[in-house]
Parts: sequence; C-alpha cells; structure tokens
Amino acid sequence: MGGRKDHPHEKPAGSVEKTPAANAHSSGPLDRVKPRHLYVVLVLVCLGVWSSSLEGKFTFDDDRTILMRGDHWGHESFWSNLTEHRPLISASLWLNFNINRALGRDGFDVTGYHVWNITAHTLSAVLLMALVVGSLRIRLNASRVDETRSTRTQRQSLWIGFVCALLWALHPLQTQAVTYIIQRCESMMGLFLLLAMFGFYRVAMSQNFNSNAPQSSTPRFAKWAWGTVVVIATLASLGCKEVAVVIPALLPLYDRVFVAKRWRDVVVKRGLLHVAVWLVVLPTVLTNMPVTGPWIQSLMNSRTTTATPDLTPTTTPQFQVSAGFSVPGMSARSYAISQPAVILHYLKLSFWPRGQNIDYMWLQSTGLGQSWPSVALIVVLLGVTAVALWRWPRAGFCAASFFIVLAPTSSIVPIADLAMEHRMYIPLAAVVVLGVTGAARLLANIRANKPRLILAALFVLALSVGLTATTVQRNTLYHDPLNLWQDSVAQNPRNARASYYVGIELAKRNNIEGALDAFAASLNLDPTRPEVRRDYATTVARMGFIAEATRQFQLALAGNPNDPMTLSALGRLYLDERRFAEARDMLVRCVQLRPDHADDFMRLGYACLQLGTPSDAAAALKRAIDLGGGDSQTHNLLGLALSRMDQYAQAALEFRAALQLDPNNADAARNLAIAQAELTRLGTPAP
Repeated sequence: MGGRKDHPHEKPAGSVEKTPAANAHSSGPLDRVKPRHLYVVLVLVCLGVWSSSLEGKFTFDDDRTILMRGDHWGHESFWSNLTEHRPLISASLWLNFNINRALGRDGFDVTGYHVWNITAHTLSAVLLMALVVGSLRIRLNASRVDETRSTRTQRQSLWIGFVCALLWALHPLQTQAVTYIIQRCESMMGLFLLLAMFGFYRVAMSQNFNSNAPQSSTPRFAKWAWGTVVVIATLASLGCKEVAVVIPALLPLYDRVFVAKRWRDVVVKRGLLHVAVWLVVLPTVLTNMPVTGPWIQSLMNSRTTTATPDLTPTTTPQFQVSAGFSVPGMSARSYAISQPAVILHYLKLSFWPRGQNIDYMWLQSTGLGQSWPSVALIVVLLGVTAVALWRWPRAGFCAASFFIVLAPTSSIVPIADLAMEHRMYIPLAAVVVLGVTGAARLLANIRANKPRLILAALFVLALSVGLTATTVQRNTLYHDPLNLWQDSVAQNPRNARASYYVGIELAKRNNIEGALDAFAASLNLDPTRPEVRRDYATTVARMGFIAEATRQFQLALAGNPNDPMTLSALGRLYLDERRFAEARDMLVRCVQLRPDHADDFMRLGYACLQLGTPSDAAAALKRAIDLGGGDSQTHNLLGLALSRMDQYAQAALEFRAALQLDPNNADAARNLAIAQAELTRLGTPAP
C-alpha cells in the first residue's frame, strides 16, 4: 500500500472537478429526503423489528451470569460493579435489576433487559450509518482532508450508509448478540467500538479541513474533544469485552486508507491519539498474553482475601474464564486449524442465514489432513484482502477489518466454544458494507436513472423483508427456551450440551420422565460432564430415588470437586435426609466457593444448629441476613442459635423480627415466649 505512486482518492493531473451544478439533475422524491429522516426511519425500523425479542426468556449462560447473581445486585451499590470483570456489563445488569425493583416488578423481569439490548443495537446501527456516510464522503484534496461538496456524491453516500446500517441491523445473525441477554457483552462492545471509530473520523475532520468548507468554523478544541471520545469509547469497549483490543489495529488502518496520504501522516498528525489508544488497551493485552498473563493474574490474586474462620468470605468469585492458552483438551494449533471452517460458516450465514444454532458444539479438527480445504480457502481470502488493500484500499479495509475483529476469537487463542454467532456482530458490518457498495457499483452501470432507482429499491426492499421475517422467526424461538434447545438438538443431534438444556427446561415444566430421558441422552453422548449428572441427580431426587440421586451427585463431584452448585444440591439432600454432619461439610465447601448466596448460608446455619454448634450457626445465619436472605425462618433460626448461647435479649429481637415478617410463624412466637421467660427469670429487662 505504501508503494503506490497515486493515491486512489487523488485527482489525476490536469483534471477538472465538476461543480455541483454539473452534477445536478432533476430533483426527485429521494433527493428531497433529509439525513435526519433516514436516521429516524432506521431507528423506528430497528425498534419495530427487534420488539419481537421482548418476550425472550433467560437461557444458557444467563442462568450463571444473571439469575445466580440476583442476591448480589440486590444489596450492593452500583459502583461496586465497576470493579468486576467486564464492569460495564455488570453495571448494566445491576441497573436492569434495580430499575425493575424500583418499578415494582420482579428484578428478573426480562422486558427491561431486552429494552437495554435493543437500545444498544439501535444506537450501533445509527453510528454505523454515520461512519459509512462520513467515510464515503472523504476525499483527498492536496494534503488536506475534506468532505466532498458534490451534492450527488453526498446523496449517494447517505443512501448507501442507510442501506448498510439497515441490512446490518435487521440481519438474523445478530439475534444471538441482541436477544440472548448476556451477549450484550458483544453488542455493547460493538457499540463503543463504532463510537471510537466515528470519534476518530471526527478527529480527522476537525484536524484537517478545507478553508473553503463549513468545517473551517469548527473550534480548534474539537479535535481534542473527539480525541477524548475515542479514548473513553475504547476504554468502555474494553469494559464490555476483551475483543476491543482490536481497536488500536483498526484505527491506524482506517487513518491510512481513508485519511492520510502516507503512513508518515498517520504518525505525525494523529500519532499521539494512536499512542493513547494503545496505552488504554495495553493492560488488557498483557493480562491475556500467555507469557505475562499468568504472572499478572497471580499478582492480582495475591491481593485478595479468602473466607474468614467465621464463615464470612470477604471476596466474591470472578466470572468463569473460557478463553486462554489453557483450555483443557485444546491446543492453540488445533484451535487455529479448526477456525477456518468456522469463519467460512460465518460467511455462509452472512449471505444465507439458514441453519443458525444457539450452541454449535463445533468439533475441533485433529489435523491439517481433515481441515486443509477450509484452511486453503481462508489463506486465499487473506491474500485477496492483501491485494485489495494495495489496489482498492477501501474495499481492502472492509475485508481486513472482518479478519481483524474476528482475530481474538478465531485465530490461535483457544476458547471453550469454537463457534458462536454473536462473534459476528461487528464483522458482519464489514461483509454488509462490501456487499452494498459492490451492488451500488454494479447498479451504477445502468445509465438510465429511473430503472436504476427502481431496481435498487426492489433489491433493498426484498432483502429487508426477508431479513426481517427470518429475524422475527429466530427471535420467536427465544420466547420458549425449550423450543430453542430442541431446535439446537435438531440442528446437531450429537450435541450433548443441547440435550442437557432440553432436560433442564423439561424439568422446569415438571416433565420428569422427559427430563430424565434428555439427561440420559446427554450422558450417553458425553459422560464426562459433571453438571449433567448434577441435574440428573436433582431430577431423580424429585422422583424419590434418594440413593440413586446421592450416587449421581457424588459422581458429579468426582468430575468437578469445586462445583458450588453440586455441593449446594448435595448439602440440601443431606439435610432432607437428616445427615447433618455431611450436609455441613458440603455447605462449608460451597460457601467458600460461592460466598454471595444467602440460601447456602441459611442451610449451613441450620445444619450447625442441629449439630450443637450454635456459634457457627449464628455466624452463618448472620451472613445470610447480611446477604439479603433475612426471611422469617432465618431470623427464627438465628434467635434459636443465640438462645442456646444464652444471649436471650438478642434472641428476642430476632424472634420479633421473624414475627414482623410473618405474624403466623408459630415457632417464632413460641420461641419468643421462651426467651422472654428466661429474661424474666434472670431479672433482665426485655429489649
């Protein structure tokens, strides 16, 4: 790209630029459309189409990342979420949960969560349109950047940008990033990535302007203001998902292709901004590198504390990490040679969105002998991209950005799941922009204006209707997770995890026999998954087969000794069987691994009370109340523990609290009378 004699946007020597009058022609209805009209249409269409996702239920990782953390959000501040992994995601979920409660709804009412996701997606579409429109208008005039004043070019870029954003926003491949609630990680990351790129475009416009253009009135501080937006948007994108580390690669390439005449201009004119973006991203890069990452993580972990002897842990567990160079059973090499087939599948879905799946469970390739055709095709596409960057830089930028944004998840860094559709959220924009601009070039060969417009309108209308219908149909599957997972099984009958989730959904509907069949099918496909045995055991226990349930729980623990859900479930089973010592052992391990669940502490307190250790019981029950689990029964149990420690005054307070919460709690009323009698006998005034 650096060896070209002529920049693709420079005018040939001796050429005369046509004036707006020379480009003008008879005004038609499309010519009178204002930019704001198209932005409004884009927003309304997005909101209308994606309203079909409002009834989508929590599913898949939503259980672990949202439903299991409700107690955590119910009693902590907003700011504490900003210290967690992917802080902006955690903060947004905190807001959804607490806004629901403020409106008198259940904290897990899905509507608010979907409204958030739809809003983020709509804003992303608006930013994409603005970025495409602005980028298409950039022209080089000597050494200064300006937006062309050609009315015709402005109008064409406006409509191309609108069509690109519209088709991208309506595409059914976006359903996983928008409708699957926790995948707001991807859509919010994409929103801030687009904001960073648009901010960079505005930096270029404010820094390099033609003195004859309206931009000359732009204040000098505009470049600093927009530069600040770029840096903050990059930081925010990183706060949503680590894929944002690609921003420092995208911005210099965009700068060179659309703005600068040579690489020297990139460094001299906007080098400070590029360095600032790199400094923002550098900590995340170092944390995730195979050499420095483990050292940094160990340094961070050494500063955390563990559970105290009074069963009150002082740390909260981080999100599970599914990426890195240590994914069990998968090397960087096997992951890398598996990804070309995945990328080609993504491309196929971009042009023909049939056969989508919430969970592919894509099998890794065992060697090049199995995967060489897809590897060879991707190598060819990378070669074409390199040539395009040299000969047709704008098209080359789109192709290169597709591979760059996919690189963190589709290169050599193993991730637990080889294929997930939400990873195409931003790369799909590159595919759409290439397709739309290519179609616009083909239509430009039609000299007659009216046939060209009619053909373009029919093309966009047909695509929009088809994409909308497919998106609505896909969103409808999310309305019932059972249908969603049965569809996944139909797509891939060998998917053990999909069969497992079918069992989960059937168990929720009390279809015990169907759930057991689904769990058994999952175990037949993959007997190594301890969570399947855990839920299989839970379902068996509901049918009354306690011995078999206990055996399955123990097998699940053998596969994953540190699974808090299995420890909690087995602890509950032991409590039901009055095996209090074994229940206590399970629950102590559970609360050490999962220190923010009030129910686990309440059950632990009950087990300790039954074993005659009231001080341990009181510590666990107080922790349960601190975590928001202060129901009538918990206060009553705490009062009993305090009574057995001869702390009758404090016990009476707990019994009264239990009665305030439930005036019909006969046990609390009886225990309060006993505590008051003891206080009278001791001559101590009642509190």
